[in-house]
Amino acid sequence: MADSLSPVTYSRAQAERLMNDCAAKGVPFVFAIDYEGQNGVVCQLEQAESHGIYFATPLRCSAVPEARGVGDSREPLSVEVQPPTKHEYAKAFNAVQEAMARQEVKLINLTFPSAIKVNRSLQELYNLSLAPYKILCGRQFLCFSPECFIRIVDGTIRTYPMKGTISALLPDAEQTILNSRKEQLEHADAVELLKGDLARVASDIEVVRYRFISRVQTHKGPLLQVSSELSGQLPDDWKQHLGTLIFRLLPGGSIAGYPREAAVELIAQVEPYPRNYYSGIFGVFDGRQLDSGVLIRFMGYEHGQLYYHSGGGVTANSSLEAEYKELIAKIYVPVLRDDAGTGR
Repeated sequence: MADSLSPVTYSRAQAERLMNDCAAKGVPFVFAIDYEGQNGVVCQLEQAESHGIYFATPLRCSAVPEARGVGDSREPLSVEVQPPTKHEYAKAFNAVQEAMARQEVKLINLTFPSAIKVNRSLQELYNLSLAPYKILCGRQFLCFSPECFIRIVDGTIRTYPMKGTISALLPDAEQTILNSRKEQLEHADAVELLKGDLARVASDIEVVRYRFISRVQTHKGPLLQVSSELSGQLPDDWKQHLGTLIFRLLPGGSIAGYPREAAVELIAQVEPYPRNYYSGIFGVFDGRQLDSGVLIRFMGYEHGQLYYHSGGGVTANSSLEAEYKELIAKIYVPVLRDDAGTGR
């Protein structure tokens, strides 16, 4: 048996083959794939716990892990953040703006890691978090994501690009974000990119819902987030090629940019560290259907230090101040305030 805290990592070719084989045979499995689509964790559902993998999606959930605490669970949740300085962020932001002035990219998801200190273990945070998509992957990372990547039910594939976040406590928050020209353009670009992505694997692409609001509760207060819903029809034999289908959609358009190839190249140039699993994807296939989430709202250890990765979409209309504030605002744990100090 593998080390319970060290899930086996496969190459792209190995992961794709395992996913194809399991799906073709109707064998349920859970998976996580890194941002660049080069490495992945894949295991059958019955083996997930023995590999230190715990997950929750709207489709399927695993058992709750035993919480190994690092502090007194009766104390209120404390999250200390050391974000990048505005100067560090500005260097990357300005490089992005220069590329946009040269018309190399229209949209890029610019992200940075922030050192954090939390008075809970990753297991405790997993148990406390309320996100629709969450995964604890051994010692590697914890993610509590609000964003679906793709969902497949009865041969229909759906995706839900999410662009636009604002504090729900601000006056007229919903109308402010819906009426923002910058947010409108950013969201429109993301939807067009995701329509093209779905067209790689499906037909009859349509926008089912456009720019709807969802609410997320965090330890710092409620947030409003703007999403759209797109759908397409897969070929009848999609299960035989499920792994191949998923890898064809990577890296996810909503966390890269537009045009995708230029955005990916620019991200590699301006971001301070490789993303690894941050902004990759994870999901579960139950033998008939698939549901998956984007690996955002993400924390993991690097050389003994815990980092939280965050960022946002940048366009030519973006302001340095607003984007820097958004990066910091997205560093949160999605728990109710009353739950954070009880250990529930």
